[in-house]
Amino acid sequence: GIIIIGNEVLTAKITDLNGPYLLQQLNQHGIDVMDMRTIRDDLNTIANCVRDMAAQQTYVFTSGGIGPTHDDLTIRGVALGLGKTMVRNEELENALRLYWGPNTSATQLGLANVPENTRITFHRKGFPVLQAANVFMLPGVPSFLRACYEALASNLRHNATMHTQRVYIRADETIIADPLGHVQN
Repeated sequence: GIIIIGNEVLTAKITDLNGPYLLQQLNQHGIDVMDMRTIRDDLNTIANCVRDMAAQQTYVFTSGGIGPTHDDLTIRGVALGLGKTMVRNEELENALRLYWGPNTSATQLGLANVPENTRITFHRKGFPVLQAANVFMLPGVPSFLRACYEALASNLRHNATMHTQRVYIRADETIIADPLGHVQN
């Protein structure tokens, strides 16, 4: 499952690039995407969506809402949805202190608060990939999301490599509907 989180997406202030990217990557690796939702920056909406999807899907990928501002509610929403408490992750705190130096602010350190038992993987540029249970919390900035996804993709179990072929025909869908149904069956 994929959850795109952000008022800016729902109000069309930005075009979602992350959903199509994740769909393409997951499908290419034989991972069936069964559900994709775009939701607003609201703690209960995020929690309910995560609770629902995490119970039904092997993997859930969130996009957006993991920064330091008031509307970045994804990490807390994931914790609430999974029934986990928020804790300070020492490894992440140390990485943040190393990145920002001796004057690291409380706001910056707040980024080290994650759902209990969160697994953290750092990709090659140092940005953390957070995983709580089967939920991967990815950034909303497309270039960051792509780097994070690439860092974790090789660790995902998948069904099989997908093979596709395109066939171009000049026919109305009503002509090919029955033969396509037989192929699908």
